[in-house]
Amino acid sequence: MFYTGGTGHECKIGVATSSDGYNWEKYSGNPVMVSKETWEGYGVAFPSVIYQDNEFLMVYQGILDSNTAFGYASSSDGFHWTKGANNPVFRTEDCNQPVYKISFPYYVKINNEQRIYYTGFDANNSDWFICLARRFQLKS
Repeated sequence: MFYTGGTGHECKIGVATSSDGYNWEKYSGNPVMVSKETWEGYGVAFPSVIYQDNEFLMVYQGILDSNTAFGYASSSDGFHWTKGANNPVFRTEDCNQPVYKISFPYYVKINNEQRIYYTGFDANNSDWFICLARRFQLKS
């Protein structure tokens, strides 16, 4: 299980394992990902991970007060991650409609098409809505 943890404004991504789905043990090497890039702001959060072709692929959110963005990382073991060279792979300005913030990426692959479902926030109407990203490049 991949999760967000941290204190205050410093979010990090950790991993926990379980053999039965009820009892979990945090990985002793946590966090497995921290904020290091300017676009990531003061944290990385909300990891969404798939396993494909012997590789873990993650889409995650950079935490800023506004204009959030999603990044990409890959791992052969789920514990040691390499961030994508094209990060961020999706930003608020990439949305089809005006949004103030994007959050909670959910990365899936359906019929060979990569998708990111996410939550968008319209600051003018104070509404949250579900959005779909189909145009993004994870690998260079």
